[in-house]
Amino acid sequence: MSGTAKGLMAFLDWSSRKGELSPNTAASYKTAVTQVFEIDGDTWGSTAIRELDVARQLDRFARLRASKYNPTSLQTYGNRFKAAIANYTKYLENPVESRAPGSRVSRTKGPDKPVKKAKQTGRSTGGPETGSAPDKVAGLSSDLVQYPFPLRSGVLIYLSLPRDLRRSEAQRIAAFVASLAIDPVPELGAGRSGGT
Repeated sequence: MSGTAKGLMAFLDWSSRKGELSPNTAASYKTAVTQVFEIDGDTWGSTAIRELDVARQLDRFARLRASKYNPTSLQTYGNRFKAAIANYTKYLENPVESRAPGSRVSRTKGPDKPVKKAKQTGRSTGGPETGSAPDKVAGLSSDLVQYPFPLRSGVLIYLSLPRDLRRSEAQRIAAFVASLAIDPVPELGAGRSGGT
């Protein structure tokens, strides 16, 4: 855990292996970190995280990638980037007490220490953005079921949903998931014939 962008990527891998972050959350954070730092060329891995001006980095990313991503995608990348930085900075400041919000394992003393699995309760854990387990949200049953869902070829995800999921809740979830999508925006002028 070197305090660099490369160390941040290693931290996200470790957090996923140890259950501090869900594999999907860690993967989405790694994608965001890679995309945001790639504007600095091949040497971005040596970037000192504690000295990084996060707002300036994200502003540069938004300006340089405005033609590639829509505003919602840029904001999603930015939020994930900030969350990844915050988790890593917290770990660097206090590895013993550091723990991602909603993590599923006990506190550890670092990547090299064994971890003790928390008692399985069958409930889903909240991601870093929320900091709370979904089953604690008012009105939701604490009896959640994990549903496998083939997202695309070679990618199987799991949805933790209440057994008594209501149609209105399913529609809200669908709308929320749609807001997370990151699709490239076609370049202006693509497919046009002739100049205007």
